[in-house]
Amino acid sequence: MKVLSVDVTESLWDILPQLTSIILTTIIVCSICVAYDIKIRRLKSNHPIAGWLVLVNLIIRFVEDTIITSVGRKRLYLTPYILYIYAYIFTASLISILGFESLATSYTVTLSMAMVTFLMIYFYGIKIQKLVFFKKYINPVELITQFIPLISLSFRLFGNMVAGSVILLLIYSFTIGINGNVATGKGISGVIDEIWNTDGNNPYAEYKYFWSGFDLGSIIVFPFLHMYFDLFDGYLQSLVFANLTLAYWGEEVHETEDAEPLYNEYGKQKQTTKKIKNKSAAVAAN
Repeated sequence: MKVLSVDVTESLWDILPQLTSIILTTIIVCSICVAYDIKIRRLKSNHPIAGWLVLVNLIIRFVEDTIITSVGRKRLYLTPYILYIYAYIFTASLISILGFESLATSYTVTLSMAMVTFLMIYFYGIKIQKLVFFKKYINPVELITQFIPLISLSFRLFGNMVAGSVILLLIYSFTIGINGNVATGKGISGVIDEIWNTDGNNPYAEYKYFWSGFDLGSIIVFPFLHMYFDLFDGYLQSLVFANLTLAYWGEEVHETEDAEPLYNEYGKQKQTTKKIKNKSAAVAAN
């Protein structure tokens, strides 16, 4: 019984960083949504939006135009989910700057997000094409390739985020090893082995050498590396995941809808052709 309790404790300790990131990311995303809703509801109709609400509105308009172009104007109800993809992936990458583990480095998270996209492919295919959707599976190759979106989306996001984390880890380890070697003379590998506790003698070595990560080169170089791997790469991966999701869904829609952007370059909502014709007919009648 004691061995079982130890194993359970170790398993919970292993998932604690990811669980913490999930909770923190959820709190941040929900807080932004609630704050935006409160601000919009309190905004008077004759007052223009200002501050961070302008940025949020620009993002919403960008997402709406992307949805219209990919799956049609009738499916603007997908806007909250696509915004969620952007916010969730970007926020998960952003909090890694504060030392938390990025959610995208867990394959469980990326697989869950890809699973939603994968299941919605079948939803739209069956809803719009009916039984014709299953006609393509007469070809045995389609039975195998149908899982490509699930594998591609999950591993693309997971691989890109893990690659960035591994590169940062290697650079940090190299810097810590050099600084520790200069101060102690144990060699780069000796300091790193002691920090990682490979011999099992000193489990608190990481606290012993906490100072080895501070130097002028780290202060200058590492912020730019985090800007790329956490900020830019996080935004890029959220953009790619959202667009690929809409692209997979758009392949099953097969509807010739008006793909004209919903907003013009001045930020004003465009009028549909039907509304313009109705106004012209009313003017002609008068």
